[in-house]
Amino acid sequence: MRATFGFRSETDLEGWARDNREGLRPDAMPYGMNKLVANGIDLHTVALPPVSKMDQFALLVRPPRRSPSPHWTIAWDEHAALRMLATTSSHRFASGLIWATDHLGGGVAARQKAQLMLRMLRGIDLFFCNSSAQVVPLREALGRRGTRVEFTTFGIDADFFSQMPLPSAPSVMSVGNDVDRDALTLLEAFAIVHRERPDARLQVQFRGDHVLPAGVERLPQMSHSQLRELYAETTVVAVATRPNLHLSGLTATLEGMATGRPVVRTRTPGIGDYVRDGETGWLVEPHDPATLAKRILDSLDPQTATQLGSRARAAVVESFTTSVMAAGLARLLND
Repeated sequence: MRATFGFRSETDLEGWARDNREGLRPDAMPYGMNKLVANGIDLHTVALPPVSKMDQFALLVRPPRRSPSPHWTIAWDEHAALRMLATTSSHRFASGLIWATDHLGGGVAARQKAQLMLRMLRGIDLFFCNSSAQVVPLREALGRRGTRVEFTTFGIDADFFSQMPLPSAPSVMSVGNDVDRDALTLLEAFAIVHRERPDARLQVQFRGDHVLPAGVERLPQMSHSQLRELYAETTVVAVATRPNLHLSGLTATLEGMATGRPVVRTRTPGIGDYVRDGETGWLVEPHDPATLAKRILDSLDPQTATQLGSRARAAVVESFTTSVMAAGLARLLND
């Protein structure tokens, strides 16, 4: 089977591969799509330029261009999929979907935005979701359109983010600043941790201008190699999010687990497919800084950190690598 991966034209694909060869970046292609090759896929790539408002309007009124061959063109998310449908021709189109399902459950403006997006994407033959909680809402929104909606697990490069010994000094960090992160809950939890364990270093990324509690450092944006170094210096990884269906913070969760770190994160729909509460990490209800802090403090215990981190690493290697993800996507394309 032949498949073409459509990537945003702003991405330097050659530079990405070069950084990977030099050990500076995970995977040889964004999201490990290069690993489709190991699953019998004849993989090609195409750069997807930005689309204009006129291009988007055209998607509302005409079907996408279809080619006669039985091959697939694939986009990672719905925004890349708009570019794909507007600028390429394919027999079959597949795309990941991330944000639209949360918009479907939002206010009037958010629902209208999601419905408009799904109408522009009516040419998609297969949506793949990395959160099982997205499948039913998306199928219901699509109605009788006939588009397949499937769940396939997300993965990270567990060779790049390899298991590392725990640091000698206790440290907690949280990385990522997407719109569904809950910075206020996280900072409140870190304030509690600092009062109980003033010896622990606390580092956090977030968007906005929230006041940092005493003992908390704000992290800058980092390269993948810098992030890997930070995981090596960390005892516990914390992820606080608002309720959402697309699993905000999943990348940081799996990277932390892959490096052998206990992860304490918000329990949101679908996260149970990735983190087993009390076995490979801790799950805490949304907007609960006290419990988040307690689980972080529990995980700072060296024995607890070692046990949770080892089981977390094993879970990632078995089920949540980009190789496993590529195999799952290849099966969907071949069905």
